[in-house]
Amino acid sequence: MRLLAAILLIVTALNPAFAEDHSEAYYQHLLCDGVGKMEYRLQDGTRVDCLTETHAWEVDFQHKWAEAFGQAMHYARMTGREPAVLLVGDNADKYAGRIIALTKAHEIRILVVTVKP
Repeated sequence: MRLLAAILLIVTALNPAFAEDHSEAYYQHLLCDGVGKMEYRLQDGTRVDCLTETHAWEVDFQHKWAEAFGQAMHYARMTGREPAVLLVGDNADKYAGRIIALTKAHEIRILVVTVKP
């Protein structure tokens, strides 16, 4: 299997509508609307936040980075798709080292959205 290049994209949103007080579902819609199936239920009862033709996405807030990675890996195993994570928060630098280390160790796509209220 070839190594998937990890993508670390930092987007700064200055619009207050992007503040972290929005729910996880808000960001699921931003990511998935029109490109995949939201809340796709798996045989074991878990739900993929966004299932596309190529990826199984987990959407979560940055402070829950470890949980998000674990869920994405599980969803990928269950669906045969590539794992992917969208992390949302206002302090990407705090988690950057951990995120980069995991993307180097595993074939996983990452999108980090930094929000500024």
